[in-house]
Amino acid sequence: MVRIQIISDLHLETPPKSYDIVEIAPRAPYLALLGDIGCCSTSHKAEYLGFLRRHLRVFRVVFLVLGNHEAYHSTWQESRDVLREFEAEVRRERRRAVAADVDGGGGGGADGSLGEFVLLDRDSYTIHPDPDSSSSSSSSKNLDHSTDDGAVTILGCTLFSHVPIRAAQRVSMGLNDFRVIGDGWDVAQHNAAFRGDLAWLNEQVMALSNSSNSKTKIVIFTHHCPTLDDRAIDPQHRGSPLTAGFASDLSKQPCVTTNTTATNKGIVKLWAFGHTHYNCDFVDDDDGGGGEAKSGIRFYTNQRGYYHRQSPGYQEDKVVEV
Repeated sequence: MVRIQIISDLHLETPPKSYDIVEIAPRAPYLALLGDIGCCSTSHKAEYLGFLRRHLRVFRVVFLVLGNHEAYHSTWQESRDVLREFEAEVRRERRRAVAADVDGGGGGGADGSLGEFVLLDRDSYTIHPDPDSSSSSSSSKNLDHSTDDGAVTILGCTLFSHVPIRAAQRVSMGLNDFRVIGDGWDVAQHNAAFRGDLAWLNEQVMALSNSSNSKTKIVIFTHHCPTLDDRAIDPQHRGSPLTAGFASDLSKQPCVTTNTTATNKGIVKLWAFGHTHYNCDFVDDDDGGGGEAKSGIRFYTNQRGYYHRQSPGYQEDKVVEV
């Protein structure tokens, strides 16, 4: 069993900035931050990375999915570059600390207390079962699809959303993304990013489901919402064209439908996301009503929201078990 604290939408960038104030007390070895933690722009970068570094000292692994606010007052590529460099820096420090421990040296300034930082941007990470309950793990851009029996494979990406033509103008005018994210970010680019992330997810889930390992469990982390189920959408926004900027119906996509086949029933155990500022925790089942097969996926969010307007149901210390 793998225990994970899942949190999103802290919005530490909101004035007054609170990167140095918020502390997440560890209740599990793994922390998943599912986007909108803050901004990676020049004026926020040091404080944002400082927040991550503090939590790497108390968690074994910290996962991060890019939210749209990470790219505010910057660009998507610049934000990715900031976090990839931080990921590499943490990896170098961990290696230096291990080498220094073996050699009996001083570590060359490396912080030996750091856990592993994993940016999930079309990336996978596998937690292997360990008889001593100290899970071993591995990460990769694409899976080799030969994970151990009982392993938990995490797939992560931003996801974005599909904005249909009929909603494009309202979404473009109604969301700040298209005013404060650079490089001319627009609805067309947003939709293209969605198609890319979705294709990657479908490919990964199908490949895992076709592997010879029948005990693999999949967990999916995204920022945007993958369902239009009423239980996942704030009632005040249901039916609004702006919902297309936050959520998409993936119920007919292989990353979901693969879960309903007889041979792969339940391979995707959990899909956690953020972005909606509306918390939910439910299993996609038919409630005994029969009819169309449901995925059996647990959809879960734990979003704080803006400090002055926090989302009901947020629990910083809540732990999910897979």
